[in-house]
Order: sequence, then C-alpha cells, then structure tokens
Amino acid sequence: NKMRGLIGNALFSKKTLLTSLKRPLFLPARAPIFLRSHSQRGISFLARGDQRKKLNLKEGDTLEGFRVISATNVPDRNLTAYLLQHDTTKAQHLHLDTSDTNNVFSVIFKTVPTDSTGVAHILEHISLCGSKRYPVRDPFFLMLKRSLNTYMNAWTYPDATAYPFSTQNAQDFNNLLGIYLDTTFFPLLREQDFRQEGYRLEPFNLEDPSSSLTLKGVVYNEMKGVYADSANVFAQQLQAALYPTSTYQHSSGGDPVSIPTLSYANLVDFHKAHYHPSNARFFSYGDLPLEGHLKFINERVLQHFSPKPFNGLITHEKRYTSPQRLMSTGPPLAGCDDTKQFKVAVGYLTNPISDSATTFDMNVAANLLLNGANAPMYQALIDSNIGLDYTSNSGYHPDFFESSFVVGLNGISQEDVERVENTIYEVLEKTSSEGFPQRRIESLLHQLELGYKHISADFGINLLSAVIHPWLHGASPTEALQTQKFIGEYQSRPQDARERLRRVLREQLVENRHRVTLQTQGTPAYAEQESGKEDQLLRQLVSGLTQQDRTRIVEDALNLRAAQEEPSNTDCLPTLSLEDISPNAPVWPVEIDHISAGSGRGAKSTPTSETDQPEYGECMWFPQPTNGVNYLHSKLYFSPTQVPLEILPFVPLLCAALTNVGVEGKDHRELAQEIESLTGGISLSPSLVADPHRPGNYSLSINLRSHALESRTADMFRLVSEILRSSTLDGQEDRLRTLILQALDSLNGDLMYRGHSFALQRASAVLPKIAESDPNPSPSLVAEVWGGIYQIQLLQSLVETEDLGPLVSLLKSLRECLIDTSKGRFSVTFDNKPDNRKSLEEGLQKLQGISGRSPRDVLLDQLKSHRNELLGEDEGPQLPTAKKQYIAVPGSVHYVAESVRTGLPYVSEGSPHLQLLSKILSSGQMHKIIREKGGAYGAGIQQGSWGFGFYSYRDPALFETLQSFAKIVQDFSPDSMSAEEIKEAKLSVFSEIDSPVSICDRGVARFELGLTDEMRQKRRDLLLKAQAKELADAAQLMKNADLPRSVCVVGPVLPEG
Repeated sequence: NKMRGLIGNALFSKKTLLTSLKRPLFLPARAPIFLRSHSQRGISFLARGDQRKKLNLKEGDTLEGFRVISATNVPDRNLTAYLLQHDTTKAQHLHLDTSDTNNVFSVIFKTVPTDSTGVAHILEHISLCGSKRYPVRDPFFLMLKRSLNTYMNAWTYPDATAYPFSTQNAQDFNNLLGIYLDTTFFPLLREQDFRQEGYRLEPFNLEDPSSSLTLKGVVYNEMKGVYADSANVFAQQLQAALYPTSTYQHSSGGDPVSIPTLSYANLVDFHKAHYHPSNARFFSYGDLPLEGHLKFINERVLQHFSPKPFNGLITHEKRYTSPQRLMSTGPPLAGCDDTKQFKVAVGYLTNPISDSATTFDMNVAANLLLNGANAPMYQALIDSNIGLDYTSNSGYHPDFFESSFVVGLNGISQEDVERVENTIYEVLEKTSSEGFPQRRIESLLHQLELGYKHISADFGINLLSAVIHPWLHGASPTEALQTQKFIGEYQSRPQDARERLRRVLREQLVENRHRVTLQTQGTPAYAEQESGKEDQLLRQLVSGLTQQDRTRIVEDALNLRAAQEEPSNTDCLPTLSLEDISPNAPVWPVEIDHISAGSGRGAKSTPTSETDQPEYGECMWFPQPTNGVNYLHSKLYFSPTQVPLEILPFVPLLCAALTNVGVEGKDHRELAQEIESLTGGISLSPSLVADPHRPGNYSLSINLRSHALESRTADMFRLVSEILRSSTLDGQEDRLRTLILQALDSLNGDLMYRGHSFALQRASAVLPKIAESDPNPSPSLVAEVWGGIYQIQLLQSLVETEDLGPLVSLLKSLRECLIDTSKGRFSVTFDNKPDNRKSLEEGLQKLQGISGRSPRDVLLDQLKSHRNELLGEDEGPQLPTAKKQYIAVPGSVHYVAESVRTGLPYVSEGSPHLQLLSKILSSGQMHKIIREKGGAYGAGIQQGSWGFGFYSYRDPALFETLQSFAKIVQDFSPDSMSAEEIKEAKLSVFSEIDSPVSICDRGVARFELGLTDEMRQKRRDLLLKAQAKELADAAQLMKNADLPRSVCVVGPVLPEG
C-alpha cells in the first residue's frame, strides 16, 4: 500500500502473481561493479567500487555531528551497515557501505494523516514544486532531464513519505541530494502549486469565465483513477476495518470525495508538524564516502533546526473481542458477468513488525499457505475454479506498525461467498494442526538461497524499501538486512522450524479474534453513487460562493495558467554536461558456438558486424560473476505463416499450460514441487522482436527462461526437457480453466492499472502494414492478440465456454506445431569455470531433438477445426479494424492514445533523432498542457520501430487531450529548440540507456533483441552527435499528416449523445 508519487505507481499494489514473501526475504544480491570511464565534473578524483576507501567506524565514533550507534557487518550482502544519530536534532542516518557504484539516497518522514484528504500525498507532490534555494516551478521534473539518475521518485505510504533517488555519477549524486534536501525541508509550498497538484475550482471553459465550475487537480484525478479499480477500493475498505482507530483507517493517497475538503492552511501545518529532522530518517547506500553525505546534510539542513518532539506516535490497535463481518459495494469487476461480481476476504491484524522473528515466520507461513500448486489455500480456493483468483491484497503485509494477513477470492457468485469463507477457516485450522510438509519448507529455503544469490541491478532501492517500516516503528533497521540468520535457524533445526510455523499460524490466525470478513459486490451503481457524492460536494462548494469569490476563482485560474505558460528559468538548478555521458556503450563478453543433436559443441564464432543473423542451434555464452547461479534463456522460433492468425491468440495460453499441467509420470503438483526444490522457476512466454534492420519485419518465438544453482544444473535441464517433451494436456480441462481465470484476472487488473499501454497497443494494431503485400499480420496486431484487449476478450469467451475439450485438442496440435528445438537458439549466463561449463554443455544436449511429428498441413487443418469447435466458426472476439476506438471500463478518468506509423527500424538514422524529439515534447509541452493544465496524472510519447504514440494517463479530459496531441506537434518549432533542451533530452535518454543491468540480463540486447555491440554503439554515436538540424528533420516526420494514424481511448462509459 504505497503511493509511488509523482511518476510512480498506484496507491495499492497492482495485481501480479501473488508473492506474500515480502521485501525482507527476497532481496537479491547486489550487482557487481561496472566502472565507467567518463568524467565526473566538479568532483575531485574518487576511488570507486572495490578500490574505494572503506569505512572503518565503530560504535561511539563521531563524524560531522553524528555519533555511530552501531556498526554491523552483513557479509552475505557484502556490505557494512552504519547506524548514526545526529547529536542535536536526533535525526538518524543509515549508511550501507558497499562497492556498488549505483548509489542511493532517501530522506524518510513518518507521516500520520488523521483523515482521507490525501494531505500527505498532496504534500509529497507540492514539496517538489520549488524550494528556497531552487525557487523554480517543478525542480523535480526539471531534474529528470538534467541528470543521469537511475531512479528518481517519491513514495507516499499510509504512515510514511520517502524521497528516493539513485545514480552512478558522483556529481549527479550531490546535485540531486541538494534538490531533495531543499525541496523537502525548505519547500515554497505555494498556494498556486496546491491548486495545480491538489485540487481547484475552475471554470469548465477558462475562455468563458461564466461557464460552470468544475474540480480539477493532478492528485484529485489520479485518485479518481485509483478508486475506479475494484481491487483498490476493496483493499482500502478492508484496511479501514482492520485498523479502525489508527491512521491506517484513512486513505493516505486521498479519497476523491474528501480531497476537496483539504485546506491550503492544513497542508502547510502538516508540513510543519512532520517534515522536521527530529522526525526524519536519512538513508544512503553505495561506494561514495559517508563523510561527504553527512557534511552536506548537516550544512544544508540540520544546522538550521533545533530538536523538536514529534506527536504522531502510532500505538497498538485496540483489538476486537470478536470477529467482525462487513458487507459493501464497489466498482464492478471487469471481465465478470453479473452473477460473478462478488469478492470476499478474511483479514487478521497480526504481530507488530518490530518483532522480527515473528515477522519472518509469518512471511514464510503465508508463502507456504498461498503460493504455488502445492499450497493448501491454493488447492482449496484456486483449483476449485469457483472464482477468478486471489484478491490482490491477499498475503502477509509487514508494512504497518502492526502487520496483517489477508486471504480472499475474486469473481465469485453470491451463493459461494459462505463456502469460500468456511474453506479459509478449514484450511487454516487443518494446516495449523498438521503443519507444512518438510519438503515444502526445504523448497522455500532453496528459493530463499537463490534469492540471495540472484544479482539485482537495483539492490540499493530494494534495501531501502526493506528497512523503512521496521526502522520507523522501533526495530533496528540493520536487523531487516540479516534475515540469513533466520534462514540458518530453519536449516539447522528443521523440526523446530515446522513447530514454529504451526505455532505462528495458530497464535496469529486461528486463535486471533481481531478478524474481519469483508464481502463486496461489484455494481455499476457504485460509480453512480460516488459520482453523486462528488456532484453533491461540488454543489456545496459552489453554493456558498459570492460573486467576489467567483471573480477570485477566475483570477486564480488565469494566474495559474499564466504561470504554467511562463518558461522556466533553470539557471538556479544544477546539471550535468554531455561529457558525463560515456562515449562507449557497455560491452559484455560473449562467445558463440553451435549445438546440434549428438555432436556436442560446434565451431566457435565471434559476432563481427551488424549484418550477422541468428542461426538455429546457435548458443551464446555470457561469462559473468553470477554468484554460483546458472541462467538459461532459449528462443524456439516459428514463422508468422506457420500459425494462422486466428490461432495465434492461443499461444500465451499454451505457454502457461506447458509449465502448469504436469508431465508424463507427474501431475502438476509434483512437477511444481520439483521446480521449486531444484530451480528458481521455469517459464515460457511468447516473444515478438522487431527486426532492427527492416521495418515491419519481426521474429516470433516461444521464450524459455530458467535459472538454478550450479549444483542443480542437470536437474534444471532435465525438468525443462520433460516440460518440452511430455507435458500432459489430456484430461486437463479443469486445470486449464484455472489458468484461464487467473490470466483473465491478471489482465483485467493490468487494464485498470495501465490503461494507456492497452490503448496505445490497440491503436497501433489497426495501422496498415509497412508493405501491404506482406502476407504476415503486422507486429502490432500480433502484440494485441497476445497481450491486449483482444486477449482479454478471448479469455472471457473461454470462461463462458463449458466444454474445454476442444481447447485441449487445439493446444496439443499447437504444441506439435511450435515446440521444435531444432529451430531454437540458446543463451547461458554463467561463472566461467571448466566443470560448470561442461555441465551446461551436457544439459544443452538434452534439449536437442525435441519436435512435433505431424505434417504441417495436417496440423493447420486440426488447429482450425479445433478452434471452430471451441468458439464456433467466425465466432469469438473480432480483430480491431476501426481507426477510432473507445473501450469502456469502470471508472471516471480516461487513458487516451494516438498511434502513428513511421517504420523506422533500430539502425535507421532517423530513429534515435525521433527518440530525442519525443523526450523534448514529453517533458516539455505535453507535461505542461496535459498534466499541469489539463490535470492528467501523466502524459508522454512512446517511440519504437513501429512508429510513435501519444498517451495520457488518468486523464479527466478526452477531446481536449486528443486536440492537444495534434496541436503540440504542429505548434512545435524546431527553431525554438535551444542547445540546452537538446542536451537535456540526451541526458534523459542516456539516463535510461545506461541504467545498471542485472547480471542475468546482460545478454538480452544481443541474444533476445539481436542488437550487436556495433549496432548499439552506432545508435549511441547518433544520439550523442544529434543537433538541431537532425531534430528538425524528426519534427517534420512527426508533423507529416499523411502518416497512418489511429486513436484508442480506454475510459468510463460515455453518456448517450
């Protein structure tokens, strides 16, 4: 339940594959150091990474006004944690000293709202809108393009607000540190910014001051989008019931009905009360010297403050003496018919998160209860097919002062509500009595070991996220980094571990009387009710206005508009130069050879030029310091003409089925147990990759990915081979229905969360092909049927189909058609040790010779026949064709998209120039017109080989935004581009290009995307050398009215007419 503020996620975590093991357990290892050779202006030479001067502080030492409270070596993380306290203000600072060059900083405040006006969330937005030292509008957004940051954001939690950033550049770190400190401790908090970011009354048509008044505001519209999602509303309702007397009963993001009751004075008071060093925590991570951080913080902030008591203490919730049961309504569940509009969940208030041992036990117990085919709750609720999937808030939540556990089911009928609730109780009672099988506990410990060894590119941000809540609520932050000790206890005393889990289930859940059951019905009337409340509030706000008030509102609106149109004077803001960008693209060593059945390794080859094409049987070997983990990635290719267009939409379901239905001699539960015990997972997914040379061309494949400890390499290949050779689809109708329901629930959740992506994909799907004579469907159409609105419609049709026997037959024929390792390529990322290399080569041989045996023309006839039997001839979802589409979903805001086809492939000279221009327009006029003036939460331009597309996100407007798309481009004058704007666009682009890459992904560009080092370097050169002339050419292309274009909007049901 975290609001990733200005450019982040929604208030509540979006629907994903449920993982109740939270941050403290699955933190991967840090990425090894990759030192860049470019300059870092303004910073005297610093030894970086492993060559840095390591800290050597001990408890009681003092440094820059801070005293060391503790110094803790964390060897399994390869870091030392120093906890310090400022002598005067008592502010604490946690520094994690490590060789990682991707340095992280955050300032964190405990923020305790007493209502649902969204004061903490709106303050998070406004504090970054200008400060004493940087009195410019929106220094946060301006710094996004003046920096080489690898992460910049702000997070609003229900009880905290954090402002994190990360960067690999030392000068950039100091630049951003200055911005973040000044905007949080010394913000201007202008009332004008409050009206823009929070809410305001404004004439509907500012050109006509007499037009009716309406409510606008970035946060206001953002939260209208959040509250249109049934998952978010349900989670907030249950949270309020579990925490009825504390700050957690309120919506920290803001309820749209309550936001307009917040006064500007209350916001200013909230800042005074909460944004003080005595209520702050500072966090830093990386290889840069701690002394410099502390000196900077002390001089810029702490020396200007005296100690101050903080009154926002969060105490233990008053516990219920008997379980509670509530009924409510919410937005309709997308993709469910009227009889399946119910959801029910049981929530428990559990242990304080300062109790680290119980928190760990609950994390483990929740994972074993809920996750995977062998979890007892999964077997009882998900395998029964009485609902779609778990509710999105299911799992263990160690995020508040006191944690909670929730389990529930989506998309059920009213008559099944009681059955679901009783099943939950029965499973908890039985599991707490019998305990978990020892093998499942060992499998989970194996997953934890892999999680520790897996090397992540954003490790510092993950650690920050892990320590925030324990630290704020009284636990030692360093203890949250040392979960290895609990894992060791489980491994050394397995019987004690089983008993610990039985005990924690009984004490925290079965015998816990602070229990809430929430039953919610999704109904269209909910949106009408909420809209009625908003209309009533608007009438109340307007009814008491005098003519003088109305005049002031119009004047304020005009003044805000004038301020929004005024160019920003960025002279006061720090920046980097183009010299800070490395001229050279990172190069990962690779060896290429070929594998053929029975012949072992083929001749070595080395990529020599951008014209090299992938070859079947090719294997790329990427030697990397993988910390004892081997990563396998394979692509099984098939031609677009190999599978009819009407069959292509079934490929994602085939991929899901093959790893989830069992294999010869093992049912799906036995297979799942082996995968969990021996590997880090095995996944299959459809892949579409644009040809980097030829516009409109693309490759299709089924991608297989897995990883395992070196000692389990042979087991990984054996399981992969079994899945590809002998997955058992016969008799799996019920299992397929489960997978369909889960996929539908996940995609519907994604649609509500990122509707702009679905709208842009749908719009692109109807654009004409580059070459009309091309017999293949366009790549955008394939992407739409695989993962867009078409795929949602197909899954809905399958849910409504009683007999899935024809689907089994279809998937069997499709497997025969597509699973062919003789048309595969392989990639291995590994520690280059002789014995390890040999075991990998032996494993790859086991994957050879897997293919179907039926003639292709027979398979095609079978596929079409099975499809018609399943859905009916010429029945089922229809392919999109209209150039203007409107997709109605529950809610009150829009996701607007316009797609334009250009056909500039990766290697073309125009593509990088269009990328730069897209950045200029996205951060310039689109941000100003659609976000600041229009009130949308976000807007931008997405550019790719297919073309480019405009989008807006959680947008109150529709027609105005569509008009703005065209106007922004047509009004853009290349002559108005300054050298500074071009430089900022380049910094913004390279901030993304040069972000750290996880070890397992360092071969992705070469293997998956077909981009050689030479191709990436050429594009890099074009980006760095681009000047106004090249961008003017890109602008002319963007303005070309003859380019094919289409529009799609995902939004609320429109009134007739």
